[in-house]
Amino acid sequence: MLPTAVVSMQCCLRVMTSDSCVYESDASSIMEFQYQLSDIDTLLQQHPGCHVLVGGDFNVDFSRNWNNTLVLNNFCAGADLFPVSHNDCSKVDYTHYFCMNHFTAIDHFLASDSLYKNAVKELFVMHDVDNTSDHEPLCITLELCVMRFKYSNVKHMPRPAWTKASDENISAYQAMLHASSADVHIEHRQHRGKLEHRRIAISK
Repeated sequence: MLPTAVVSMQCCLRVMTSDSCVYESDASSIMEFQYQLSDIDTLLQQHPGCHVLVGGDFNVDFSRNWNNTLVLNNFCAGADLFPVSHNDCSKVDYTHYFCMNHFTAIDHFLASDSLYKNAVKELFVMHDVDNTSDHEPLCITLELCVMRFKYSNVKHMPRPAWTKASDENISAYQAMLHASSADVHIEHRQHRGKLEHRRIAISK
């Protein structure tokens, strides 16, 4: 089974400002969008051979002929990613609304080839939840075969639980430390004095 790498679009867009040109349609906005996508591409190259799921607000509606739509389509083709909204299981109508009279599907999941073809079972939007955002929750269901590892030779190292120690336990521990420290011979007078001070403190 292949390892899995999950890439969040939100993390890649964290550095974008409120007046981000991703919302615009000029040449600078396209360059900015390509730059953000290049961050994702770098992560993909760092995890070769992994299952990949990219999700977030791309500000791209694949049904509309926007400049950034072509950019994202080209990116997906080059990175071998597939918009899950194109899958037969998708039931997405819209993910974003403006003044309740302008609706678009600009939030997406992009999946690697194997996930897209074999693991995606559902893609839907929740319109019936309390939501202060103008973006609706986009939900995806994946059916994955996950290997489980069982460790039969786990070694547990015992450690003192001082909160459970009784006065008798503490007294016995102090006596053991006192006896052990008495056998330590130190030539340096200053160090010997510090050890003796510590040995007396432990005994109290």
